[in-house]
Amino acid sequence: MRRLKRRTQMVEAEAEAVRMRVDQERHAEVLSLMKAFKEYKKIKEDVLPCYFIPLGLNDRVIGREDELRKLNEALDPKESIPQSRSFALYGMGGVGKTTIALQYANNARSLYDAIFWISADKMIKMAQDFLDIAQKLKLVPKDRKSEDANAAMARVKAWLNETRCRWLAALLVPSVTSRDFTAGFSPASAGLAVQPFDDATGSATFLELVGQTDPSQTNIELAREVTHKLGGLPRQISGFVVKQRLSLKDFLPLYERNAGKINAKKTGLSDYQHTLSTVWSLALGQLTGNASSLQKLLTFFDPDRVDETILTNDKVAKARSDEFDFLQDEMEYLYESERCHEGLPLATIALETLQDHDSLVYAQGIDIQGLLWLDTFRPNRALKCFNVCWKIRDKLLEANDSFTAVALNHISLAYTELRDFEQAAEYQKKAIDIRLEIKSPMIGNSYSNMSSILLGMNKPDEAEAMLMNDMVLLGRIRICQKRFDDALRLRSKALVFRQKTYGDRYKTCDSLYQIADLLYSPGDPASAVNLLDKSLVFLENLPEPEGFIARAYFKLAEIHASLGSDPETQKNCKNAALEYRKKAYTDLSPGDEYEEANFNLLVPWMLW
Repeated sequence: MRRLKRRTQMVEAEAEAVRMRVDQERHAEVLSLMKAFKEYKKIKEDVLPCYFIPLGLNDRVIGREDELRKLNEALDPKESIPQSRSFALYGMGGVGKTTIALQYANNARSLYDAIFWISADKMIKMAQDFLDIAQKLKLVPKDRKSEDANAAMARVKAWLNETRCRWLAALLVPSVTSRDFTAGFSPASAGLAVQPFDDATGSATFLELVGQTDPSQTNIELAREVTHKLGGLPRQISGFVVKQRLSLKDFLPLYERNAGKINAKKTGLSDYQHTLSTVWSLALGQLTGNASSLQKLLTFFDPDRVDETILTNDKVAKARSDEFDFLQDEMEYLYESERCHEGLPLATIALETLQDHDSLVYAQGIDIQGLLWLDTFRPNRALKCFNVCWKIRDKLLEANDSFTAVALNHISLAYTELRDFEQAAEYQKKAIDIRLEIKSPMIGNSYSNMSSILLGMNKPDEAEAMLMNDMVLLGRIRICQKRFDDALRLRSKALVFRQKTYGDRYKTCDSLYQIADLLYSPGDPASAVNLLDKSLVFLENLPEPEGFIARAYFKLAEIHASLGSDPETQKNCKNAALEYRKKAYTDLSPGDEYEEANFNLLVPWMLW
């Protein structure tokens, strides 16, 4: 039955494509898009074998033979077991889970056609890994930039789902410290709790890691004591011992002194957390000033791509503003590339580097933070940031300064997202007056923003008269003017531009929805369903997509109802729309009615 439904949808989609070709000029852009999406689905098997494993074999892995054997038994790709399997290694951080998985991945090259090592402890690192894998699989061009990483993620997942080759994906996630077996590996089909070393194995491992291949009896006993005090986790401290060139005799008193200090401050930590805290205290506790700031910054970066000279160069920045300028550049880049969720933590750190909260530099920083809040659909928080920025600039700058106009413009944007179009128009008018007076090149930006406000007031003709060079907004204006052919052409061009510029992110998904809505209205439901399904695939890989997903499922439910699809499909779409609406964050009050207007309040007004 499922296959029949899928085949039926395919036939309907092809029929719609044939009908479109009859009117080639009218639907040229849409046909091009449909062809492009089909190209994305083509599976390339000529890239095999394909191995993305960042590190090689570790010859110093000892004491984990039993774990490797169990992992091999669970995952060995046998012909009699065609379905995919999963296996979770769980346990304390530092116990050796990564080392075991890495050793298995490298040893298993002869068993798999493709092996992918994916770090999922940070979104930035995971996205970069998926982008690298997509490039190795030739799913995206080599010159694609990091802002396309979410699109790459979707294509890699599709490849894994459709390929018939034998593949292994090792997903490195933050440590699972629970001792509950089900929590440890769910939803994996099998799992193994990796335990700390016993004193004998742990001491032998520790001695080898510190380079003592022929230890004295005294050092063997000291190593056993160190292992016992570290709870069977000698790897955590071996690097410190080697770097500091400490003898085991000197190390133990140093460790115990630091452990005592931390234990005095201890508030409910487990013994494991206590020993690990001591290790980090020894290694990082002496950092101050720029070194401490650098250590905090590096937590946002892929550790494998941080040049060691950054840590070893003794030339440090002398000016406070250098730190902020660097962070400001990063925040602006993340904002422009639609990666605002990643930029918000950087904004917080950037503002913490500034002591003077009444300075123009602080105004600039909090203004960028406001833009990040705005594009993550937090207009109330954004408005607070913009008001702080405006008050500082109004106090320190001339009344007609261009930066004052920027602050007023941004306040207008926040009110627009709150759907308070009267207030938005008031502030935008002030911004326009300043920009006209000083002949600012940004006047076109203000005109476009005022145009969107007028559209929100249901004044499409006035909005068009105000508009300057914005095909996304013009497409929405054409809808209100009931010029649907023009709207379809403009929205299709906007989708091409957005997909090329931003990858498969929110703006692209918004365009897919807008085109699907247009195609459905005049009677192209199969193509509309196709585009909405594509948007859902992309949205699954984006942060906080619930509002967009709820809106897409609402439209799918509406289309399936008009097509007379089976009741189960209609019910599932409606239930999904309602479920995602509950999860979606919004500063607005969409209401409980199952209406399109309420679902539109779950997504930003200005996605252009």
